[in-house]
Parts: sequence; C-alpha cells; structure tokens
Amino acid sequence: MEMCETVRKMTQYEWELSSESIAERYGIPLERVIRFDMNTSPFKPEFSFKGVELNEYPDPSYANLRKLLSEYAGVPSDRIVVGAGADEILSVIARVFLEKGDRAVISTPTYPMFRVVIEGSGGIACEVQREDDFSLDEDALISQMKERKAKLVFICNPNNPTGNFSELKSIEKIAMGVNACVVVDEAYFEFCGRSSAKLLKKYENIVVIRTFSKAFSLAGARIGYSLSSECIAEAMNRVRMPSSVSSLSVFLAEEFLKNKNRMERNVARIVAERKRLAEQLRRLGLEVFPSNANFLLVRFKSAEYVFEKLIERGIVARKFSSDRLKDCLRFTVRNREENSLLLRDLGGVLDE
Repeated sequence: MEMCETVRKMTQYEWELSSESIAERYGIPLERVIRFDMNTSPFKPEFSFKGVELNEYPDPSYANLRKLLSEYAGVPSDRIVVGAGADEILSVIARVFLEKGDRAVISTPTYPMFRVVIEGSGGIACEVQREDDFSLDEDALISQMKERKAKLVFICNPNNPTGNFSELKSIEKIAMGVNACVVVDEAYFEFCGRSSAKLLKKYENIVVIRTFSKAFSLAGARIGYSLSSECIAEAMNRVRMPSSVSSLSVFLAEEFLKNKNRMERNVARIVAERKRLAEQLRRLGLEVFPSNANFLLVRFKSAEYVFEKLIERGIVARKFSSDRLKDCLRFTVRNREENSLLLRDLGGVLDE
C-alpha cells in the first residue's frame, strides 16, 4: 500500500502533548497541569441540551445558526459557511482554489495549519517573512503573489503566535494588489474587536474566518465559520462535507450567540488579565511582545530550558522550532489564579 506523494511530502502539524501524558511523564497530579499553550478559554460553558435530537442529522445548511451569525457579524447569511472548526473552513478554501502545483503565500511566522491545508490540497506554500516587529510586509507579499502567480494568501489577524494586529489598510492594500483570494483568519477577533469583515462589501476576493474555540469557550465543540462574497460561499458549499458539525455543537453555538453577554464579560476579564500578566512578566525582566489576542509571546535567554523547567511543574507553554522564535514561548492568558501560578513558577525558574 502506497500513500499518495502529496501526503508523504507534507509538513506535519506539531501536535501538543496531552495533559495525561505530561502528568504521567513528570509524576505530577493531572489536575496540576495547566494549559498555557492552547489559546483556549479558561471559562467553562453552562448549558443543558434539551430538545437536541441526536438520532437525526443536523440541518446541513445550518440555516438557523447562519441567521444568528448574520446578526452577530453583520453579513448576509448566504455569505456565511459553517464548518467543524476554523481548520475545516481553511481546508475547504484550499480545496476551492488550489489544484496540484498551484501556489499559495503565507506570511511567517504564523499559524502552521496554513501550510498543512495548502500542501494537503497539492499546493505549494511560499513563505514571505514578516518584518522585525512581526508586522506584514505588504509589498513583499504582493510581489511574491504576482511572481509566483499565487491563487491564495493566508493572513492571521491578530497573528498567531506573535499576537500583533495588522491594520485594515494593510489587508485592503493586499486585496487591491492581487488577483487572488485573500484569506484573513480572525480566530482572535473578539479580543481586539477589529475585523476585515467591513471590507467584504468592497472586495469580493476577501474571505474572513472565525471560530467559537477562543472567546466563546467552545474549543471542544469544533465550530468555525467564514464570511465572504456570495460566489465564494457558494463554491465552498460545493466542496464542504454535509453535516460535519454535530447537532450538539450547533446547539451550543446558537445558545452562545443568543447569550453573548457572558462571552463579552469573559473577554473583558481576559483582556484585563492580558495587561496584568504582560506587566508582571516585564517586571521579571522579560521581553513581552504587544498582543491583541488571548496570549502573549515572550522572549527568553533560553526558551528550551524555561519550557522544560515549567513543564516539570505542570505549566505547559508553547515552544517553537523556527529560528525566529526559537528563544520565545507563547503563554495563553488564563484566569487570574492560574496566571498567578504561572508567574510564581516562572519567577522560581528564573531565580534558579
């Protein structure tokens, strides 16, 4: 049995260690393991599931959910596509625009799944390095798109893992400058409140992707959606799998959209904690990059050493293999108690 060449040559996404495996490896209680590496919400949902018919498939068009999303995002429901997490939406977009050998551009360092969905569709990922402050190099992106005749460009905004926000004029400049689809991944939109969705009326080549995994506390439910022109949404609906989002997940998404106040309160708490955590980390003498998301990127003299010492204590950070980020760790902003534990243990590591 021979696997297809495209899959054999793909760059694999680096999966995180499970909390159970960390607890077993380092001999610590499972409840002591705190995930500062996943960018999820520390606040748990509180809903029952009355009225959910699990013996039937959900409406494959997700009409009611798209209606609620239309009210939330200010985009007509026929321009919204729902999928099993933002990652499925990314994969659908790649399948719509890329055939074997086609090129797509990513602005690195950024979310590694962009490369996976490009290569998984038989495409070729072309990197354009971000500036020293991790801002977008719009001219280089446009130039590379034209030179490579790229059909897609992926932009994470705010960017993961750096946390910085690219102003909408930068996105607009790219959309105007290329004859290709501009995908803007807004997984962390709620933490900054600024969106490229307002550009959709003017530019038909922009696709905005969002998720319920971060601000809405529904990472385990796997729900994402896209906002785009009607023609792109129609093409995506041709490609996507029907009913890939479970009835329970649809129910949860609808309930959260009907009760946005709780999400908004939690976002405000995380944004306040982001400011406090950044200030305290700087007091430890660390370089903390500005963030518009629910995480902080921090530079160390030896990130690998700090990572190992923290994980021994049950504190799980996100480390990186790329040269530009090899001295950095990314920390999810969690609740006040957990962030204080991070600061305590990190202070102890730095004092050793």
